[in-house]
Amino acid sequence: MGSTRGSYYSALKQITKVANSALSLKRICNSIAKSAAQAVQANGCRILSLNSHKEYLITIGAHGLSDIFLKKGPLDVHKSLPDILEGKVVFIADAAKDERVQYPQIASSQGISSILGVPILEKGEAIGEIRIYTREPRQFSEADKGFLLSVANICAVVFEKAELHQLLEQDYKVSEKRRKSSRMSPLPTTT
Repeated sequence: MGSTRGSYYSALKQITKVANSALSLKRICNSIAKSAAQAVQANGCRILSLNSHKEYLITIGAHGLSDIFLKKGPLDVHKSLPDILEGKVVFIADAAKDERVQYPQIASSQGISSILGVPILEKGEAIGEIRIYTREPRQFSEADKGFLLSVANICAVVFEKAELHQLLEQDYKVSEKRRKSSRMSPLPTTT
């Protein structure tokens, strides 16, 4: 148990350091996915965000998953582990046979066996998910689930930080446009 706690602590330390960096959202999420997968001794991890219409999940970061798996098609929120977006932790023992998996044949062809998914919540509302993937059938401990929920909370802050940064950039661009146009306005002439 001590080594598991140590791996969670080390991963959370790395995740918070990266989350507070100036890296792009994609690089931050890729790093978080790698740290999370390693901490729970999984083969892969995917961080997903809900699109603006709340119909599909978009991959923001990933680790240990093939391009074939990541580009298999859009993840429909009603067909792909839908309980996660209701705020529930979801465990899939056999991805190839579980009806909650949207693309079971691709999961099987990529050697994915078990999946653990947790919601990323902002003010109590799901805005995304973290999914952990293993090649061997596996049960996840309560400690694994708790760790991933903590990582999901950090991801919520990272998403909010990225959104605020984008808003500030837009505001800056508008301000710069106004400033430039006011400098270029012709001076009034006197006659």
